[in-house]
Amino acid sequence: MLGYIFEKYINQKELGAYYTKEDITDYIARNTIIPFIFDKLRSNGHKAPDPNPLITDNKDIKQAIADYIENTNDYSTLKFLYKEILLPMSVLDPAVGSGAFLFAALNILLPVYQKSIFKLKQFRKKEKDEWLQKLCSTLEQHSEEYYLTKQIILNNLFGVDIVEEATEICKLRLFLQLASHLPDIQAIEPLP
Repeated sequence: MLGYIFEKYINQKELGAYYTKEDITDYIARNTIIPFIFDKLRSNGHKAPDPNPLITDNKDIKQAIADYIENTNDYSTLKFLYKEILLPMSVLDPAVGSGAFLFAALNILLPVYQKSIFKLKQFRKKEKDEWLQKLCSTLEQHSEEYYLTKQIILNNLFGVDIVEEATEICKLRLFLQLASHLPDIQAIEPLP
């Protein structure tokens, strides 16, 4: 709805403001973010599928990364995926508009974060890694979905636009998504 309002508010012909449909933004997000993750793993010596045939053959790349994480039982690979790839990853939309692409990126990243955390927590008793212990303790203090969504929005997603109002609408849209993950409305905090 916010994207639609933005489109109607802005003079489309002058500024080139057009809403990109969800199926297109999802396609772009999944076929750039997930291959980036696989390529980064492969280039750092971790076994990971080659993303090119997955894209060329129109395979379910979201399922491929879900299966990869689920079937990985190597702590160092999972730690590298989370700490060295996901946390520092930057997704930039240079014409953010109402945030359709960043919203799609959030929808791709959140399940990857969640699956990675789920697998990492399984190593909590086996691995005495201080980083892992601290991460698990932090997650215990928050709603996991809310915490991870907030981390993605604050640390991974970036957008610029020549229309200042566009970035504000994008922020609002993302923060409304964040608020939807609150387990209890009483737990709402000021938006970051």
